[in-house]
Amino acid sequence: MARRRCGLWRSWSGCWVLRIDPNLLAYAEGVGDAQRCQAARDCIARLPGNRVVLPAQTLGELHRVLTGKAGRSPKQAKDAILAWSDAFDVADSTFQALKAALDLVIDHHLPVWDALILSVAAEERCRLLLSEDFQHGFTWQGVTADSRSVRYRYRSSRVCHSRSM
Repeated sequence: MARRRCGLWRSWSGCWVLRIDPNLLAYAEGVGDAQRCQAARDCIARLPGNRVVLPAQTLGELHRVLTGKAGRSPKQAKDAILAWSDAFDVADSTFQALKAALDLVIDHHLPVWDALILSVAAEERCRLLLSEDFQHGFTWQGVTADSRSVRYRYRSSRVCHSRSM
């Protein structure tokens, strides 16, 4: 049986483990131009839900976008966030992750919140980070950033495609 997956996923012990950035969730919620939103929805629809981790901070950032830029009420934002938490596993941020994030800020000049998301992804043993916020191919502690799968300039037919597993 063919399973759909986004272009650059990596196999790890026979499993798919990845982490989604808040921008991708916001696009899937309809925040942004139509091309980005559709590409995000197409890509997320093909994710192996049992192997996706959402850092809690990602959902907090989504709340900020939904109540700010998108103009949704706090109740509407909460409902959206709870729906995402029903669809995917949620990982809490730890103090160890924060300390590692602070080192990323120093060593790689990353914004602290992006560094924390990367650090939590590494703690959760994710292998792929779907994010516009990192240079494509950037790897840290086994987590590789894939910015191409979420860039709006790619037509959605190129963003996600089918492959046999």
